[in-house]
Amino acid sequence: MLPLVLGGLTRHEHIDEWVQSELVQVDSLGGHQFRFVFDKSVLAEGDLDFSKAIENALRPGLNLMASAETDVFRYFQDTMRLLADEAPDLAIAKAADVWQHVDFGETIHVHRRRGDKYVEAGVYLDVECSCEWEREHGLQLVFRDGLEVVKVGMYDGHLTNAHAFGDPRLVGVVYRPPEK
Repeated sequence: MLPLVLGGLTRHEHIDEWVQSELVQVDSLGGHQFRFVFDKSVLAEGDLDFSKAIENALRPGLNLMASAETDVFRYFQDTMRLLADEAPDLAIAKAADVWQHVDFGETIHVHRRRGDKYVEAGVYLDVECSCEWEREHGLQLVFRDGLEVVKVGMYDGHLTNAHAFGDPRLVGVVYRPPEK
């Protein structure tokens, strides 16, 4: 059973196999409001792991932004360095200030992975954001079981860097700097 705080679930407006929650305030992500979106097969399974991951992310006192900000700041710095002359006129002096330049949108995609050489087993909360320093590729934040940041970087749709690059040596690597 999914947490009651999600309210009534409705069919996703674009994809028939998905359902979405009402907007819910997620304090662990700066108090922003999100819809949790997931495959409706979860409802048939009565999946407690999904509920636990969502409850974890909604837990008072948890600060997922703080756990990700150093890596997000490194992503900002690397992007600015790589763009060089084409970089936007943007100065961020410290990691905590990076969030002022991120738009979280309003969707958290919830995925299950059974585990393999690229992805640890768990429920993954995938947040696609836009950011001022990388307007084309944005920012992706992925949290396993609603507790642990497992991926930060440009949005590519993959839940871990090991999966994104097809390299099991990257399991556990939260941020992978771009190649020059």
